[in-house]
This record gives sequence, structure tokens and C-alpha cells, in this order.
Amino acid sequence: MKYARIIRRSILTLAPLAACALIGCSSAGKGESLFAIRNNLTPGMNTENERYSDVQSNIDLVNNDNMRKFNSDNMRFWLWDRPSRLSPAVDAR
Repeated sequence: MKYARIIRRSILTLAPLAACALIGCSSAGKGESLFAIRNNLTPGMNTENERYSDVQSNIDLVNNDNMRKFNSDNMRFWLWDRPSRLSPAVDAR
């Protein structure tokens, strides 16, 4: 009688665990197949160590720096970076 109770309890506890193990987790979502994971192991990365937002931030920083340098060069080319030496205005630099 005692062994029958132990066997019944173990069956009642192990049966749901076995059912869960056999059913497993479903992966019916988009891009969750094994093929999709193998083709793109790092979906959030654009380069080896940067995300898409990091790359875009770097591009924006470089473009901003280039435009400021271009404007500075343009001002020097057209001699707009300082007043004329013939001007009576005092240069505050």
C-alpha cells in the first residue's frame, strides 16, 4: 500500500513534467526559425561591435564636423573670417 502511494504520487508529479518536455516551446513568430537565426546571428548589430544607432550617430557626428570645417574654409576663402585691415573697426580677438 505504501509503495503504491509513492508510485501514484511520482506518476502524478512526473506526468505533467514529461508532457511539458514533450510539447516544448513553440516558435511560430516571425524570424524565430532556426534558419533565420543561423542567417543573422546578431540581428541588432550593423558592424562587429556597433549597433545601427551607433553607426548612424557616428555618421551624423562626422557630417556635422565636415560641414563646420567646410563653412570655416569657405569663410577663409572669401575672406569673411575677419574684418578688413582697412576697416576702422577693432578686431576683438
